[in-house]
Amino acid sequence: MNLSEETRKGFTISREMKEIWALQTNMAKYLLDVCERNGLRIWADGGTLLGAVRENGYIPWDDDMDFLMLREDYDKLVAISDLEFKDPYFFQYLGKEKDYIRGHAQIRYRGTAAIRYEDVWKSFNQGVFIDIFVYDTIPDSDSSEWKKTLERADKIERVLISSSFHNGRFFSPITYPRWIYSNCYILLKGKNNLMREYEDLFRQYDVPGNKRIAPPCFNRKIFKTATKLKEWYRETVFFPFEDFQIPVPVDYDMVLRTQYGDNYMTPIKDPSYHGGFEVLDAHNDYTSYLKGLRRKRLLQKLHIDGEYGG
Repeated sequence: MNLSEETRKGFTISREMKEIWALQTNMAKYLLDVCERNGLRIWADGGTLLGAVRENGYIPWDDDMDFLMLREDYDKLVAISDLEFKDPYFFQYLGKEKDYIRGHAQIRYRGTAAIRYEDVWKSFNQGVFIDIFVYDTIPDSDSSEWKKTLERADKIERVLISSSFHNGRFFSPITYPRWIYSNCYILLKGKNNLMREYEDLFRQYDVPGNKRIAPPCFNRKIFKTATKLKEWYRETVFFPFEDFQIPVPVDYDMVLRTQYGDNYMTPIKDPSYHGGFEVLDAHNDYTSYLKGLRRKRLLQKLHIDGEYGG
């Protein structure tokens, strides 16, 4: 990849962002090679799919890469991840590290930093990453049983996330009782048991008769636009993406219309899904930044509380 600053669609891409892109495409190429060698299906998703179809590469203002796998293949990838992903790659998934409470996997590049605002107090690897979203088959109708499944999943999500809220820092009258309840619930049920239950809630619907797929990624708000038909992924085609070929579902048009609307080929500059990063650095490890960021956050909190008598 050419690392020189350039302008695409009127948007300037800095050398620093090009370096991030280079790391991400490096990880993507390695991931696709692992999947090909092990007979695992995988496709570009989200902004990466849109970029492949519309730009033959990154959307100029994008800052990560997204991939999609069906549950069967995703579980196999997780099972072989320790064997396949060695330095500088780190394969991250639910339960792998303390505080990593996300329903999808990420590949991180060691020795780099991609620190999000809400992760400053978290202890998991926060290097530059690409996302791998797992999609489960879901019922074709919103039955009462399915609604109960979502309610149970939401409860587990709230408990797991609340239990690690700022690692117990910066409590408020709202968050403190929630933190106490969540940690007591985890002591009773077991954290690993709750994480397994969360995924098993969705695995139970992975049967041939169901036609829809969706990601159980701790964000129920995206279900509407993220729910897709399994048949759209019946075959794989390839599109150019920067300096390599990337797999996309054969019915990519239907996928993109569902997620972005009928005018998806018209560029619209949206803010980053991640809301930007506290730090994005292709050369220095995230651990070198955390102490300073935490001190800054603490001082900001003390200043705000001092102003308002907190």
